[in-house]
Amino acid sequence: MLFCEVNIKDSQYLNNMIIYYINDVMNRGYLVCKDCGGRYDLQPGELPGEFESCSCGGKLEYYDNNGHKRGYMPVYPNDNRSKERSPLLKILIFFVVAYAVFHVFGGVVMGVMEATTEVGSPGATYVFVIFMVIAIAVILFLLWILFKK
Repeated sequence: MLFCEVNIKDSQYLNNMIIYYINDVMNRGYLVCKDCGGRYDLQPGELPGEFESCSCGGKLEYYDNNGHKRGYMPVYPNDNRSKERSPLLKILIFFVVAYAVFHVFGGVVMGVMEATTEVGSPGATYVFVIFMVIAIAVILFLLWILFKK
């Protein structure tokens, strides 16, 4: 095979060619601000992902030398991406918390109903309804927090 016969000198040459390709072909181009329309020509060795935003605060778009819009991954990704959760994890969190809420509130409600039944208070139903409304409100709030964007 050809690759088995590569010596150190050839591998250094290949590394240099790869670095040349990355620096001089892939990374050339310019950035354009979506808000103010400002343009910045990338210098040799600069990556488009090294720039977070324009000086006006606008989002930057990367174009190659031919004027084609190209995507790129920022070197410093936004904090929002790291806070995203997968839908499966959201559903799992929801069910665990919902179970815990109903378990805790259910125990409290059963204890209150048992105590009020022994005393003979007719308010046990109202206590049950109040605790269940609170439990449902907590679960709806959890759903809102988990699935908001």
